[in-house]
Amino acid sequence: MLTQMMMTMAMFDDTVECEKGKYGANCDQTCQCVNDADCDVVTGQCRCRPGWIGALCEHACPSGHYGVNCSHVCQCLNDSPCDHVTGVCDCAPGFTGPHCGLRRCFLIE
Repeated sequence: MLTQMMMTMAMFDDTVECEKGKYGANCDQTCQCVNDADCDVVTGQCRCRPGWIGALCEHACPSGHYGVNCSHVCQCLNDSPCDHVTGVCDCAPGFTGPHCGLRRCFLIE
């Protein structure tokens, strides 16, 4: 029983470490991930950074979404877009505030 447990533990300790951009048993496969995504060292599957989706992390989040797996909904008002990574609003002309909900006043001199 002890020998079997030690063998099982050894299997979990046998981790593969490849240089960045490589994967596979001998680290001889090249990752195809884009947009600075990480690649699983065993399977080559891409792990996208926030703001990106797709098998190779090749697509920015669709409009109105941001973050990890594009799972967050933007809170911007007045047709203002948000950053696909951070969710920070880019206020449309004439609006201001964290969610672009305030009218910007212009002084005429």
